[in-house]
Amino acid sequence: MASEKFETVNHFIAEARKLREMMLAIPESLKSGTSEVDVIKQDMAARLDLARAARAVMSAPHDPEAGKIIGAVLLGRIDAAASTLSPDEWETAAAEAIAAAGQDNEDAVAKMRAWMDATKPIASIGFEAMNRADEQSHEIMLEGFRRAAEQTPGSNFQITEIVGDTVVTNETILGPAPGSEDSDVHSVGRLSSSVGSILGIDDDRMETDISHLVQSQAPLVLERNNLVRHAHPGQVRLAVSDRLTSKTFHDLEVVGVTGDLPSPIAKLEKRHFPALRAQLMLQHNLPLTEGATYSRASRGDRSAQGILMQLVILGDMLSSAKPHFLPVSELSAQVRDEDLRPLPPEQSFLVWHDTAVHIGDGVDILAWLFATDGQGNMHPAAHVIRTVPGGALETSWCSLRQGQASEVAGQITRLLRGANWNTARPLRLPKPSGSKEWKKALVRSSARAKEGGLHGLQFLPA
Repeated sequence: MASEKFETVNHFIAEARKLREMMLAIPESLKSGTSEVDVIKQDMAARLDLARAARAVMSAPHDPEAGKIIGAVLLGRIDAAASTLSPDEWETAAAEAIAAAGQDNEDAVAKMRAWMDATKPIASIGFEAMNRADEQSHEIMLEGFRRAAEQTPGSNFQITEIVGDTVVTNETILGPAPGSEDSDVHSVGRLSSSVGSILGIDDDRMETDISHLVQSQAPLVLERNNLVRHAHPGQVRLAVSDRLTSKTFHDLEVVGVTGDLPSPIAKLEKRHFPALRAQLMLQHNLPLTEGATYSRASRGDRSAQGILMQLVILGDMLSSAKPHFLPVSELSAQVRDEDLRPLPPEQSFLVWHDTAVHIGDGVDILAWLFATDGQGNMHPAAHVIRTVPGGALETSWCSLRQGQASEVAGQITRLLRGANWNTARPLRLPKPSGSKEWKKALVRSSARAKEGGLHGLQFLPA
């Protein structure tokens, strides 16, 4: 159901469109016999309708979805223009100007000029909002084509945007092979605009931030998986997938002693980390070997290949991240500026909570995957694991620059840099992993395994 703000914005745009169409039709109206005075009165009345619509936009409760139509900045400009006069003042000024139309005296001319000057900013903003909405509709239409192509088996779509005589974009989108469509288990989906705004991924810099993270992690992926510098992307993907599979099996063996995740996922303890990481690695691994993105990339779709490479990077980061258990109650722990220290360079961190942190409507974050660059600075693009209705986990990008989630991420970064973290006492078991001797030793050392000794788990002192 559309919000009040959303509806008022759409009404404002409709009134702006009516004013524009009426202005364009003036020559034909005059030719058809409409008097000049009547044309002026129609214009003034249309401007009053637009001013009323602007006042309605200003008065409606704030709603982030409405801002997606024309942008938050333009919404603010509508409010500013509408607030120059009160509702009664708008009505009075319009009535005086319309009554003055056709009168040939200074007072009448002054009233009409004052009305035109007062409504000029609103008309200008209205036309701008109308154009912005048209652009948005065009983008939504193209996005619809993309989504349809991405899920249609065997499809091959080419989208070419031409402005004037210049080709702006020329995009080919391939659908998955028949039988390789995404399922609910391993879909690589898109977020609603409201969730994206909370996570800050509508930031214009987000795409660049993700690209920088992927580029900086790429050589680390090769190093951690013993691959040569110029390894083929397919070889890298398989190596990371094999590593994720191996570590998932390892963690599932440990879960037999430490215990599985509760359902629903809440009130987690340190002993639940093997089960949590196993589930996350399994979830990250599935799109690397099956599903629509993998199939489309295999067919040569460049955009799908880019997404697949991001998934490879994230999967490798997850399997090598230093785990930090941070109960929600510890999120507000204070850290002095003088205690802040540099983070290790080229390192990933998996910070997880005992229960999901509620950030905003539809956004409850259970874990965060951060990474530092070569200088130990935190990359402004992170990955989050969210709980969703039904008990499932979903992953998505998150900005550390803007959005409600960035505030919590900033506090976590501060704790990583300045809190006194304890590290579980290391637990070493006989090799190979999963052997009879290994399992016996794991049972004997179950208390240390539950403290995170096998995974180097870090936590804050009680």
